[in-house]
Amino acid sequence: MKKSILFYSSGILFILLISFSCTTGEKQPLLPTISGMPGDIAVVINKAEWDTKIGNEFRRIFEEPYQVLPQYEPLFDMIQVPHDAFSNVMKAQRNIIIVNLLSKQDEAKIIVQKDVWAKPQLILDMYARDDDSFIELLKDNEQKILGLLEEIERKRLLDAYRKNLDGKIVEELKRKYNLSLLIPKGYKIKTDSDNFM
Repeated sequence: MKKSILFYSSGILFILLISFSCTTGEKQPLLPTISGMPGDIAVVINKAEWDTKIGNEFRRIFEEPYQVLPQYEPLFDMIQVPHDAFSNVMKAQRNIIIVNLLSKQDEAKIIVQKDVWAKPQLILDMYARDDDSFIELLKDNEQKILGLLEEIERKRLLDAYRKNLDGKIVEELKRKYNLSLLIPKGYKIKTDSDNFM
């Protein structure tokens, strides 16, 4: 199943279009597992554009510091990839934002796709006519983009925990306290009394 979400932006008007397309009876191709570390974003953009106000806007949004840490840690780590270097190796990145500046582009838009070249992958294909309309698109949708990235990273983390659960501790918490918690292997119960664990 291929899922796409399309964002259109013109001023403060925001239209969300979700389209689903399924092929019945056909086998889906096996996709490789994503590469990169949690929080990595490959930004497919030419260096000339990356070194101008578009790159500055990306850095402003995605390199904001986590609020609760005592030292600087950015929300996301970006890797700038020129369009001509966007090879099959780079297409396996976990999060990809593709910048498309096309002079004939009528309306700025964002197309969101999942699992195109790897699994579980998030791709944001962003289209705009010029630098200014691209920056406006990015600013208008920054919270939605951050939300999508945070949501998929959280889901990947939970999926990883589910694959590596300590079934004994999970069952004990369920039996004794009716709690459903994802406890990965490596944890031990140190204290276990009638009303405290």
